[in-house]
Amino acid sequence: MDVSAIPITQLIPHRQSMCLVDRVLAFADKTIVAEFTVDASNIFVVDEGYVPVWVGLEYMAQTIAAYTGLNHYLNHEPIKLGFLLGTRRLETQVEGFFPQSTYWVSATEIYEDNGLSVFESILYQAQDGVNPCTEKLKDNEWLVRASVNAFQPDDPSQMLQQSVL
Repeated sequence: MDVSAIPITQLIPHRQSMCLVDRVLAFADKTIVAEFTVDASNIFVVDEGYVPVWVGLEYMAQTIAAYTGLNHYLNHEPIKLGFLLGTRRLETQVEGFFPQSTYWVSATEIYEDNGLSVFESILYQAQDGVNPCTEKLKDNEWLVRASVNAFQPDDPSQMLQQSVL
């Protein structure tokens, strides 16, 4: 199945300007590769003209949302809301992401138990002549990498209604 043909809005619950990932490029085993191009109208573009590197964690989180959404989509289930819990390790080599530039985000699920997941995620600059679906990207070409913790409860609405003290 060509997963790149599935509209991203059918895989993640984000809408309009908060949907930062453009499409899924590949999906196999426990790994997904997504793509995004920074638009000058991106809501995170700062006065200096780029999207700050900390937004890379949101690109990773949306790629992970696409991973879980695609699993639900392929099983003919509705997509469910998930939560970014955080990261224990976020490494960066850039200040940010620039308009009209295209990037790839890979995320590999390394742990899952009762809705709690840990993903290793890496963000790369897209490269002409390289297919991220069939070629392994070089370890030294990463821009941002992180271990990302996420949670997807069985019933997100019930969790949102409960107050935490």
